Amino acid sequence: FISVNSLTGSLPTEIGKLEATSSAFVLCDNLFTGAIPSEIGKLTKLSDVFKAQNCLLNGTLPTEIGSLDKMGYEAQFYSNRLSGLIPTQIGSWTGFTDNLKLDSNRLSGSIPTQI
Repeated sequence: FISVNSLTGSLPTEIGKLEATSSAFVLCDNLFTGAIPSEIGKLTKLSDVFKAQNCLLNGTLPTEIGSLDKMGYEAQFYSNRLSGLIPTQIGSWTGFTDNLKLDSNRLSGSIPTQI
């Protein structure tokens, strides 16, 4: 957890080196800018919570997010500046049961049927 700080800058690609993270990854309520790096897809053991809301993240949600297929409870990306389509790969989260929040962004297109 590194939430509720005033951390700035972009998320480094080295985020993928946190691949042993298995339960929760929380970045919310900071001042991060830039895109979510595709290396986020290397966090394949993440099983419960991914939160990156209330930051200033922009760009698209990377398709590699589909690799987080053990995601089971909560994924929150709301209140950012994300744009583009919602990746269909989110539909591969077979155990996902509860809370996907993408509101208050600049997303476009349709909601994928895979979700």
